[in-house]
Amino acid sequence: MSQLGKEGKDTSEYQTTKWSMIASAGLPLMAIIVDGITQAGLISSPIWLALLGGLSATLASLGYTFTRGKVKAAESHTIAQMATAKELGKLGTD
Repeated sequence: MSQLGKEGKDTSEYQTTKWSMIASAGLPLMAIIVDGITQAGLISSPIWLALLGGLSATLASLGYTFTRGKVKAAESHTIAQMATAKELGKLGTD
């Protein structure tokens, strides 16, 4: 019996989730680095830190949303093709 779709580890959702987890595990390290930069006086305004954090979170969210959109579009296309094939099969038996 053939399998529909890909193995779980081969999907873009798995890859996105994996990299998101790696990035979130690196956040404490980044916090230490940013704290060191702030303590050294290289960035004196906490507003810049907030903007950098917000920009990073927005980019990560957009990347995940884009990937999920591609997966859902491909799934919808596949379902439409399967429905068309099924209908064509019914027409051929009349």
